[in-house]
Amino acid sequence: MENKILKVIKIIFISVTVITIITFWFVLALVYFEYNESCFSDDNIAIIKMHGEINLVDGEERWVTSVDPIVDVIEELSSNDNIEVIILDIYSPGGTITAGEEVMNALKRSPKKTIALIREMGTSSAYLAATGADEIYATEFSEIGNIGITMSYLDYTEKNIQEGVEFIDLSSAEFKDMFRQGKSLTEEEREKITSFISELHDIMVDKIAENRNMPIEEVREVADGSIFSARKAKDNNLIDYSGGFYEIFESLSDSGLEANPCHINLRY
Repeated sequence: MENKILKVIKIIFISVTVITIITFWFVLALVYFEYNESCFSDDNIAIIKMHGEINLVDGEERWVTSVDPIVDVIEELSSNDNIEVIILDIYSPGGTITAGEEVMNALKRSPKKTIALIREMGTSSAYLAATGADEIYATEFSEIGNIGITMSYLDYTEKNIQEGVEFIDLSSAEFKDMFRQGKSLTEEEREKITSFISELHDIMVDKIAENRNMPIEEVREVADGSIFSARKAKDNNLIDYSGGFYEIFESLSDSGLEANPCHINLRY
């Protein structure tokens, strides 16, 4: 009787172990294929998603994503002999300016034909990223532009006074704490921050003008933070074509390329 119980326990233990191992590898495979789909030998167009607010680090929320995997996969695909076209599928309100710059530079460095497709939204640093592509498409109801830099924040000074909270500056340098929300900006601090924002804005305008082959003055005129429809964006030379994947594949077909796309779904 005791031997039978031991055998049953042994069988149960082995079964649980086997099920655990199978489950582990199944989940691992699921994650791999869901987020790291590879292009096969007959695929010649790679589509990379850039969805959500872009940053240099992953956010706790799914809507915030690091651009590092995007940059890495653009570089990997750029050395893939089978891939002829890289499409960046954009649905993003932007994020940090450096994140947009890094994706922009990765697209510019690629020897492949690169296309940015704005679907729904491609604004601020996400639009900057798009300008690194050879061509920009946008679906007709998309929001495009919002070119500019912001460093706005809330001033809790009055609230703190009412609650008896006092801000004590113990900085080693005069302007070290000028971004602290517990204090009001002095006029000199405001001037310094505004000057810095203006400098970054000018750099952003210069890069867009260079990438879009536009006169700087033309970019400055539209770089007031405004959002444009695809039609208006096209009129202002911010995009090349109005359309989506269908129009892109038709254009590629007209140029003699039969589209065999694969989707690279990066983990966000």
